[in-house]
Formats: sequence, structure tokens, C-alpha cells
Amino acid sequence: MIGDDAHWQSTKSSERMLRFSSLPPGEYTFEAKAITKNGLLEGNAFSFRFTIMKSWWTNWWFILLVNIIFVAIVYLVIRSRADQRLKVELIRRGIASDLHDDIGATLSSINIYAEMAQEELGENELLGHIQQNVHDTISRLDDLVWSINPKNDTMGQLVHRMQYMATIILEAAGVQCHFNYHKKILETRLKLNDKRDLYLLFKEMVNNVVKHAQCRNCYMGIEYDHSRLILTVRDDGIGFDVSKVEEVRNGLENMRYRAGRMNGTIHIDSRHKKGTNITVHIKA
Repeated sequence: MIGDDAHWQSTKSSERMLRFSSLPPGEYTFEAKAITKNGLLEGNAFSFRFTIMKSWWTNWWFILLVNIIFVAIVYLVIRSRADQRLKVELIRRGIASDLHDDIGATLSSINIYAEMAQEELGENELLGHIQQNVHDTISRLDDLVWSINPKNDTMGQLVHRMQYMATIILEAAGVQCHFNYHKKILETRLKLNDKRDLYLLFKEMVNNVVKHAQCRNCYMGIEYDHSRLILTVRDDGIGFDVSKVEEVRNGLENMRYRAGRMNGTIHIDSRHKKGTNITVHIKA
């Protein structure tokens, strides 16, 4: 076969068929001749030409079409995800705005009415409870609104709010606030639920210091090590017996719960009159 195998091949006397497999596309000429037992040519040689066409899926236009379709699918997937994120962000902004404007304003009004009633009626235990409950609810609502708003999704915003909150609470209680963080954590990004849990966990830790530590200083830090965030809160207060956490009722079980929700671990080291050191490890 010229163009593929120019060498002559002999067949058996009973063989009436030749097979050629995997011939590439192109033009071929097949030649055959009969040979007697004495090796003499019998009759004229027989030949015919044939062409093997390219497979349609190997043509340039098909390859180009496949690439165009692939690029179009990738673009549509990316565009769909971007549109979905935009819709979610718009919903989050709307919820945050509604909570702040409607519910927040209503709670503030209740608080003002309770203060006015206190001024007219004098000190009243029931009104005092109402004011305290409204104040706590406004604080929790403020945390919720902040966590939902997509403009606060960056780690920088979270760290800034943690530092601001700790400074306000501790200084109001006469405790010196020492807050440090590793700049590398600003490059990390937490999920919405993890961000909220981390903030509320930290807030619980700071509140426990104010309520129970009886300390002069509180040292807080956030570090980044081997894809893990390390949050520490340490005080120089009176300490407590960790084994009697249920009796102390200082919210440590709630802290463990929030750490577990973030697939994190929490370690508490406290000694009598030597302060408390709480460390939380969270996979970032």
C-alpha cells in the first residue's frame, strides 16, 4: 500500500482478505498481483485508489466550537455565582436596614419611655428591669445588624469592632485594656456564621472578665499560625476553679459551644489569685 507500507506482503493461498487498522487520514493506492508456485507473475497487477477522510471531531472548526462552548459555560457559571452573591448581599443589607430602622427605633423608644417613667414615678424596680432588658436587647440587636451587613465582612472590620467593644467595656469597669493582633490575620476571610460566632465568643470572654475577674489589666491578642486563628484573653485577676464551672455560672459552656460551632477548640487555664488565660484555636 503506497503511502503507508511500500513493501510487498505475501498471503496464504486460502486467504482472501487483508486488514489494515488505524490508518491515518490521507490518500492511498492499493496494489495486488498473483504469483504462481514457481514465483512467476500471473496476469497484470491490480490496483485502486481510496481516501480516508478526517474524523469530524478532529476538524479545527469543531475544536474551536468546543472551546467557545466551554468558555461560555465557565462565564455563565461565574456570572450566575456573582449574581447570586449580589442578591444575597442586597437581602442582607435590607435585613440590616430594617432591623436597625424599625426594631432598633422601637426599642430605643421603649427605653426612653421607661426613663421618663422613672423620672415621674421615682426609682422603680420593675421599670429598672425593663430598662436593663431593653438595653441588653438593643446591644444584641446592634451586634446582629453589624454581622449581617456585608460591608463589615472584612477581617479588618471585625478586629476593629472587637477592639472598640473591649475598650469600651473594660475601661468602663476600670480595667486597663491591652489589645494586639497579628497583621497577617487581616488577609484571612471567615464565613458569616463564623465571623458572628467569633465576635460573640470574644464579647462573652470580655464580659466574664468584667463580671468575675476583679483584675486591673486584660490582655487580648489575635494571631495567625499554620492556617489557624488563635484568640487569647488573659487577666491578672483572682482566677477560679475550672472544675466548678457550673457553680461559677460565668458562661464558659456557652463559649465552648461557640468554639465548637467554628470547629475550634478552647483551653482555659485559671489559678487562684494568678488570673485566667483563655485560648481559642479556630481553623481559618
